[in-house]
Amino acid sequence: MSIIILIYNNNKKDDFIFLFFGNKLTMKKQLDTIESVKKRLENIRGTDVLVAVNRGRKKIVKYDAKLLNLYPSVFTVSVENSNQPERSYSYTEVLCGNVRISPKTN
Repeated sequence: MSIIILIYNNNKKDDFIFLFFGNKLTMKKQLDTIESVKKRLENIRGTDVLVAVNRGRKKIVKYDAKLLNLYPSVFTVSVENSNQPERSYSYTEVLCGNVRISPKTN
């Protein structure tokens, strides 16, 4: 089980993410913010994207989708040929690296 704690300071240069994996503590410098993730997704809204989702225990699911809508806390993607045609993810999942969205190259 992992626990993620986000520590924010007024000084943007000192924002860190503390990650606890079992009894091991690691610290990562935070490079993105939720606002920067929203802006990046706004630029590729309506386009075909490649979605990679980390399901845990080394299970990564990749699929082609279309970025549909952006809401204050989540965004939705449309997946073709799926029993769940529309899926939603939070911006924090992208920020923490559990979901990766990249524009699809033809």
